[in-house]
Amino acid sequence: MLNNSEVWWFVVEDNTLFQSMFQSATESLDDYVELDIFTFSDDAEKKYKEIKATERPNVVFIDINLDGSSFDGLELLRRINFELGNEIVIGIISTSEDEIEIARAVKAGAQFWIKKSGDLEEILPKFIKDIPGYENRTNSFTIYS
Repeated sequence: MLNNSEVWWFVVEDNTLFQSMFQSATESLDDYVELDIFTFSDDAEKKYKEIKATERPNVVFIDINLDGSSFDGLELLRRINFELGNEIVIGIISTSEDEIEIARAVKAGAQFWIKKSGDLEEILPKFIKDIPGYENRTNSFTIYS
C-alpha cells in the first residue's frame, strides 16, 4: 500500500479505547506502521521537539480535546506547523463534525480530518493512498468518515 515498507506515525489521543482501536486498525494494513501514541499534547510536543532535528514521523494524528493537557489539539497542530516546521502530514481525529472547529483546524494547518465514528479499517487504506498528495501539498483538505 505505501511506497515505503515502514512508516512512523504519531497519534495524540487521550481516549485509551480509541488508542487501542487505532493501533488495531494499523495492524490490518499491508505495511508496517510504527506508532508513537501520546495521551497529552505536552508529551507529544516534547517528543517532537527532541526528534525534529534528526527525523520526523510521516504523519501526525491529533485529537482536538485532550483532557489533562495544558493545551488542546488545535494548539498542538498550530505549534507543529508554524513553530516546529510543517514538513509532515498532519491532521485531526475527532468525533466532532462542527464546521467552526473544522475551519479552525484548517486555519491551523490541518490537511485532513478523520471522524472517529467511521470504520478505521476502511478509512486508513483510503487515507494512505492520499498521503503522497499531502506530502507534496497538492491534496486539498479532506474529511474521512
